[in-house]
Amino acid sequence: MAIFLILSAAVFLLSCMKPRSKVIMAVQLIMMWLLLGWNSGGIDFLGNESIYYVMSGQKKFTGFSSGWFSNMIAYFGHQHDLTFIGYNIVTTFCAMLIIGLILYYESEKPCIVLNLFLIYPFVDSIIQKRFFLGMVFILLGLFLLMKEKRMWFFVCVAIAIGFHFSFYFYIPLFFVTKIKERNFRYYVAAFLIVESFILFSGLNLLEKILDTRKVELYMSVSNFSSWFVSIAFVITTIGYIYIINKICCILEQTKDVIFLKQINIAFAVIIPLLYFDAIFLRFYRVVLILAFIIITNQLKKPLIKRFKLNLSKQNQWFLLLIAYFLVLNILIYSMGEGGASGFLETMLTNQLLS
Repeated sequence: MAIFLILSAAVFLLSCMKPRSKVIMAVQLIMMWLLLGWNSGGIDFLGNESIYYVMSGQKKFTGFSSGWFSNMIAYFGHQHDLTFIGYNIVTTFCAMLIIGLILYYESEKPCIVLNLFLIYPFVDSIIQKRFFLGMVFILLGLFLLMKEKRMWFFVCVAIAIGFHFSFYFYIPLFFVTKIKERNFRYYVAAFLIVESFILFSGLNLLEKILDTRKVELYMSVSNFSSWFVSIAFVITTIGYIYIINKICCILEQTKDVIFLKQINIAFAVIIPLLYFDAIFLRFYRVVLILAFIIITNQLKKPLIKRFKLNLSKQNQWFLLLIAYFLVLNILIYSMGEGGASGFLETMLTNQLLS
């Protein structure tokens, strides 16, 4: 394990020095895959393992409902005597391959993007395995939507829903490209007003539309220890949205940047939800990864030149985003039990087949 940690630190430093290297990118992806797939740690491991063996009992295709794709994979895995770790090895390999292809074709500095992904949300991805698999397809779908391949976006969302029901949340993003940029904020503001009214005074309406158990679990009362923690998550998310929007306004207004700007603003809809539970922050993860790819592509001036920081206006805001990103995640993982303990408990294992 010590050798693995030393090698990880060396790769991290090399990737900062050679951010465009496809070879280093491949090494990063492999090392992340080892931690994602070849481990038996994390607070959700036993729960996910139980779900896998229940899904393995499905003997036929049950339709395009929530979890349909993971049910199919689990069934075929069971037919080939794959343990849960074997299932993780196969599925996370495919997921990391998709991430690698996205970075190969879409990112000019893939090593930097992977370093940031390693800080967050990689730790949570180790724990929340089903959400990670679906998130990869949502990221792919957003790039396809950006290229106006709308049907393929829906295919990606359908596959993501096949891993976790919560990916229904991303379907409305289809309409982002249909609304003119100058009117977009007004639509988001109007939605926020209606959403806030329903959440704070009309939850019985949601219980009639959605799964009552889920509404009671996540939104009936705040799941935070105090209102102060609720407000802290709301404010920090507003900070993310504001900084990324500010960077987008400074950058050259390419199609990619405008798309990111609208997607970023659209995710203001999670702000009222964060008052009740931090779990809704996971929907924003895909925006952070998308932002790091698009923003680093647009940063033409190096951050460091002749051993000095190159503090252009673009670089200043990007460094602020990085600092904000680092401080928030250090605080969250140092104070929270889920992410920190889940990561520390993660271990490499050679278990594949029973």
